[in-house]
Amino acid sequence: TGGILEWQPGIPAKDSTAYYWRISPDSTNAQIGYTWENRSFTFLKDVENGWGQGHIWQWQDNRFTNMEWPTDNRRLKYLDDFKEVRITQGVYPDVRPEITVNNIPFTYIPWDNPTRGGVMISVLDSITVEPWINQVGTGADDAQYNSDLPFWVKDYGIFPYRSRSLEQRRDIITFLDSIVPSNNYVVFITTQEVNSNYQPEDWAADSLENNGRNLFNLLEEQGAQFIRSTATTGAIPYYFLYKKDDPNFTPIEGFGSQSAISARTIPIPGSWDEGSIKTPPIGPAVAWHSLSLDIKEIDPESDQISVNIYGIQKDSTETLILQNINNQTDISQIDATLYPFLRIQFNSADETFRTSPQLQYWHLLYTGLPDVAINPARHFHFTSDSLQQGQPLEIEVAFDNVSNYPLDSLTVQFSTINQFNARQNYETGIPPMAPGSNSIARLTIPSDSLLGRYNLSIEANPLRDLAEVHYFNNLGFKTFSVSTDRSNPLLDITFDGLHIMDGDLVSANPLIRIDLEDENPYLGLVDTSSFRVALKYPGENEFRPISINSSIARFFPAQPDRLHEKNRASIELNPEFQHNGTYELRVEARDISGNRSGNQGYQITFEVITESMISNMLNYPNPFSTSTQFVYTLTGTHPPENYKLQIMTVSGRIVKEILPSELGPLQIGTHRTAYAWDGTDDFGDKLANGVYLYRFIIEDQNDRSFDHYQTQLDQFFDKGIGKLVILR
Repeated sequence: TGGILEWQPGIPAKDSTAYYWRISPDSTNAQIGYTWENRSFTFLKDVENGWGQGHIWQWQDNRFTNMEWPTDNRRLKYLDDFKEVRITQGVYPDVRPEITVNNIPFTYIPWDNPTRGGVMISVLDSITVEPWINQVGTGADDAQYNSDLPFWVKDYGIFPYRSRSLEQRRDIITFLDSIVPSNNYVVFITTQEVNSNYQPEDWAADSLENNGRNLFNLLEEQGAQFIRSTATTGAIPYYFLYKKDDPNFTPIEGFGSQSAISARTIPIPGSWDEGSIKTPPIGPAVAWHSLSLDIKEIDPESDQISVNIYGIQKDSTETLILQNINNQTDISQIDATLYPFLRIQFNSADETFRTSPQLQYWHLLYTGLPDVAINPARHFHFTSDSLQQGQPLEIEVAFDNVSNYPLDSLTVQFSTINQFNARQNYETGIPPMAPGSNSIARLTIPSDSLLGRYNLSIEANPLRDLAEVHYFNNLGFKTFSVSTDRSNPLLDITFDGLHIMDGDLVSANPLIRIDLEDENPYLGLVDTSSFRVALKYPGENEFRPISINSSIARFFPAQPDRLHEKNRASIELNPEFQHNGTYELRVEARDISGNRSGNQGYQITFEVITESMISNMLNYPNPFSTSTQFVYTLTGTHPPENYKLQIMTVSGRIVKEILPSELGPLQIGTHRTAYAWDGTDDFGDKLANGVYLYRFIIEDQNDRSFDHYQTQLDQFFDKGIGKLVILR
């Protein structure tokens, strides 16, 4: 979420012309319809940026006191002798209680108001019939007179109160009894929601704790007749308008059912021969330049006019800083760091003819602030809404400078927030941006330590080190999830490059290789903690752990730049066994996510004979027609280098001699040669069918014969000579 909508109207700008535009979310609900936000601007050729009003509908954004600007004749005038106060009442959210003065809404319950079970009070000045403005400060409890108006709601003529406790109702009584002066008009409206109310059934008992005072008798003293009925009819919507302590004013009172909507217009008399116009806050600015204005139809005999400037500080405090402004005034002396906003007020009075001078326009020129806005519609890259643990989260998002001013470099903060509201912050930056330009913030977040569902917030200028026009548009949100790696890694173990069976014979100095491979290409097997290796020696009952950092072990981690090809880590063990007997190897392995290679660790027994011996070689199959191989058992530490296999006739003539280059290397243990003899002699000719003799001659590196390793197959040999049969 978050972003920018851009639209090129295609209308040529005409000098000194006001343009209006509006925008609304599209609505498919006919009952809701469109909710338009309206804005305007004035194009002045060759004039610097600023703010101004000079067209009828632009004036309507101001606050008028005792004045109005009718749209029919478009002439500024004082109000007539009566002001119309309109009260709207009902049950929230179907109806928002509201008060308007001459069709201008001065007060209503905002959507985020906390007092939906209480009362709303508006006080209208006894002379001007202007509502009191609740001067809310910057803190959560800074609304005036202990009222509950949220601190972000500004310039509201409303004093909301909760009424669910004795203390809260005391605040209401104090406000009405002691704060509001006599002869001021008071509008008292209950606020109720579908599932909450203002609890009038508790009000009468307040007399016992409040010196006989409660809200019932306080309002009844001012002429209320039906307020007590609300305690017995279900806290229904109720309103009451009275003039405090004035018995000559006839109060207005109304209440209805839960679904009723009351809307009533009440004329309140006044005498208007003076008035004022006050602009909304103008700014923010980093430097103020000038104010120009044009006022027509001034009668110097009867008209009194003045234009004042109010400075607005960051805490919303307003101070009158310039009075009686001329048509063209330099205001560069106003400190924009102290007063980032200004408000202009036009005052006029005419006791003789009661006609107002005509304000044609006012233009306030200033240097404004830059403004950065997140704009994923321009550029947005997000690896995936669903990541595998360890998969990097790559994010790219565009930010635009939507102002007319250059923007300095900014910090962009990315925050991951899990379901327990734990936050992890990451930062990057974007370079300076010229007016109307854009930049892309890029960041890669590792997900090794992430698991589950997350909210990701992306915010430029998070500490507000750089002043901007707005901050809400700096922020965007995205959800994503990280799933754990649930697949088991694969474990593979070889002895001198071979897979052995339980109980097999191996070298007394074997090279044991342990390979662990994981399918996750993001969580590399780079830590020795993934392995646990132990050996049990002959005659011992306990396993001895083997340190991966010991002299007999070497660790080969997965290569980070090749994880997508193969995520594999290996250990090579090169022990020297000194004693004959049965050994046992145990290996436990797991990947970075903790998945084990199996429900149980790898465990295998093997036999070691330290003396160098070899058994007789037995050919298989025997008889054979096309080829035969030779099976042997070899013990010791090192395979022999000098050996040969001789095939002879029964008379002793050698017809075939197979050397190491053909037979291949011998390996310790019980094995079958890779070489297969096809029954041909040294010249490649096929031997005839029949019985042939063969013997295996082997010597160590010192040309000494290997000792004989006895097996049950020795019965098929006579002095190391065996028989084979060719049968084609």
